[in-house]
Amino acid sequence: MVIEAAVGVLGFYYHTAANLGGPSPSQFDNFVYGAPAMAALLFPNLALLSFIALDALQEHVPAHALPPIPYL
Repeated sequence: MVIEAAVGVLGFYYHTAANLGGPSPSQFDNFVYGAPAMAALLFPNLALLSFIALDALQEHVPAHALPPIPYL
């Protein structure tokens, strides 16, 4: 999940960099019709929701049923 979040942040960076140097003379057009920069941020959001769900799951499952979740 940490790798997934890192890929999403890198995707946001690369999409934004591509839009800033895009072919259109208007920056607005580059962001509207170019690479979807905000779409790459879905990966960090899903990783955060997964960590929240796993933390909530630990409270409802007996300790012997699940190994501990390694937090970074």
